[in-house]
Amino acid sequence: MLASSNTDDTCSISYRTGDRIVILEDWLDEYASGSWSMGVENAKTDESLKTVKVVFEVEDDKISFMRKFDGTMMVG
Repeated sequence: MLASSNTDDTCSISYRTGDRIVILEDWLDEYASGSWSMGVENAKTDESLKTVKVVFEVEDDKISFMRKFDGTMMVG
């Protein structure tokens, strides 16, 4: 499931992952053409599975992120 929103020039997505946050941040630093921000919305105490919200300035960056990290883990 996918959760995304658009407000003015920004768009966001919530993503459930067991990956370390630094993996996502490194990819965004390298490949996002616009600015972005990320926050943890929900995490278990052992940090094995968490939901992060990524806010993108550029819609194409969101699409690239979804392609890279597989839309099946996008949550609504």
